[in-house]
Amino acid sequence: MRFHKALVLGFISIVPACLVVPVRSTYYEPNAMDGTAERSDPASKRKDSVGRQVDGLYILAHAASTPEQHLIVGIRINCHGQSVEVNPNLIELQAVAAGTMFRAQSVMNQNIHGDQSNRSNYWITLTFPDSAAANEIAIVFAPGSVRKDGTDLSLQPFRFARVTKWNAHVY
Repeated sequence: MRFHKALVLGFISIVPACLVVPVRSTYYEPNAMDGTAERSDPASKRKDSVGRQVDGLYILAHAASTPEQHLIVGIRINCHGQSVEVNPNLIELQAVAAGTMFRAQSVMNQNIHGDQSNRSNYWITLTFPDSAAANEIAIVFAPGSVRKDGTDLSLQPFRFARVTKWNAHVY
């Protein structure tokens, strides 16, 4: 019995505090040429968001399908000391192969200003119908969608491809 307890205690002492499990999932992977790939979920090793600097702003985009048969696009715009206006109704989704453009069914827009840091964060969540889901999609910013200090910013699309891959998930 003592040997059994010692064996169990020995095993517990060498097992890491975290468990890394390979998980096969289908998700939208960002195009590496559109910016820096980032993780949207700290527990996952997959990089499914993409961000880039544009004229002093940092813009991050993410796309995901939901079990409710929708396509959700999340956009975060970080700025420091600039006047930024965002019109999320001018941001569209393109199914690349078909060339079809989709307008969001619903828009959530949240603007958070930091009092002491003079930093602002814009969080935009756009919900598209599942018919917008395609193997390749692009988040397209029409003129007037993002303005800095009263001037339209010309933003290149963020492109994503639907992939199925094995990725590590940390528990």
